[in-house]
Amino acid sequence: MQELWTLKQLQRATLESQKLSQTAPFGKGKTAVLKALEHLGYIQIDTLSVVERAHHHTLWTRVPDYKTAYLDELVEERKVFEYWFHAASYLPMRDFRFVLPQMLKIKQNGSKYYNADLKVMQFVMDTIAAEGPKRAVDFENESKESGTWWNWKPAKLALERLFMQGDLMICERKGMHKAYDLRERVLP
Repeated sequence: MQELWTLKQLQRATLESQKLSQTAPFGKGKTAVLKALEHLGYIQIDTLSVVERAHHHTLWTRVPDYKTAYLDELVEERKVFEYWFHAASYLPMRDFRFVLPQMLKIKQNGSKYYNADLKVMQFVMDTIAAEGPKRAVDFENESKESGTWWNWKPAKLALERLFMQGDLMICERKGMHKAYDLRERVLP
């Protein structure tokens, strides 16, 4: 018969599996940030900030010399990517293949949240293909009407739909402002 663990043993195992029981379990610097992210699987991007956004706290607890720029640099170097994986998240690029089924499902079946106009989606794709990465603010709201979800304008809804179905990827983030580019220009 297998012995049950005590509460103390379970707590210790949890801290150890999350690498919170060691100092610098992944080493130091940007390489350690990538190792931490690969170990954890993903880090949810937090939109709220009191002291700093929670995803940075997650890394500070595991990489003693962590700098927020490390995460941005890893995205720029195409070692980390952003996707809606349970929530907005950073994931190691090696795991990109695991989001493909969700992307394909959205592309084939649509989404109740990202019901973008096909003409607007094509306009957004053509603009980014011709001019390079764009943010939502780079597109004007021609209709002057609010969008259907979170009051998003039509271009923002198109950007998010194209992102969710994998045609666009986030190539850069400044705070909470995302820049979108064609998947083939972001994917290594």
